[in-house]
Amino acid sequence: MNKLIYKLSISRRATKKYNGELVDEKDIDYIIDCAIQAPTSIGLQNFKILNFKKTMIENFEKNATNGDQPKGASNIIVFVTPNEKGSHNKKNKNLVYFIDDMTKSLAKMKDEVWKKESSELLKKYIYGNVKPELHINNEQYYKKQTYIALAFALLGAEEINVKTTPVEGVNVNKFDQWARKKGYINDEETFSVAMWIGKTDNNLITNTPDRFRKAKKVIVTNIE
Repeated sequence: MNKLIYKLSISRRATKKYNGELVDEKDIDYIIDCAIQAPTSIGLQNFKILNFKKTMIENFEKNATNGDQPKGASNIIVFVTPNEKGSHNKKNKNLVYFIDDMTKSLAKMKDEVWKKESSELLKKYIYGNVKPELHINNEQYYKKQTYIALAFALLGAEEINVKTTPVEGVNVNKFDQWARKKGYINDEETFSVAMWIGKTDNNLITNTPDRFRKAKKVIVTNIE
C-alpha cells in the first residue's frame, strides 16, 4: 500500500504566488475530471464548473474579487450551484437529467422499501428542502456538496504537480451580477467556491511554510 492520498495531502500547500506559466490543457482537464468523479448526494452532481483561462483572469479578478487573491495563475476554476430559486425549477438542466435518470432507476428497483424512500427523496429535490433536518435550504446544501468535488480536484492537481489555491473570498453578489451579465450563469445559479491553478518556480518562496497539525488525539474521539 503506497498511501497515495495521504502523501498528496501532506505535500500540497495553498500557493500564494504563481510564475505566470500556462498549465497544459490536458492537466486542467484531468483536474476537472477528478472533480466530476467526486461523490454527491444520490449522484445529483448539481454543480457547474467554469474554467476561466489566462486571458480572462484579469477580467475575472476585476469583476469578482477585491484584488488580494494569488497572482500569476494559469486558470481559475469556479464551482457554480443552483440558488434557492433554481433548486426547485424542474427545467433546471441538471435537475432534468437527474429526474430522468432517477425515474429510470426507480422503475428497475426491486426493493420496495428502498424504492419508496428514493421516490420520497426525489420529491424533496423537486418540491422541498432536501435536508430540512439540517435547517438549511437546498442552495446551502448544494454548496456543501461542491466542497467534496473541490477536495478531489485539489488532490488530483497535486498528483500531477500542479499547484492550487482554494478561494472562498470572492464577492458573491459582485460575481453573480457580472457572470449573469456576461451570460456565464443564469439568474437561478450562484457562486459556490473557486480554485486558482498554476505553476511555481522552485527558487520562489510561494507556498505556505511547513504547516502545524494538531495531534490526532486532540482531534479524534473514539466512541465504542
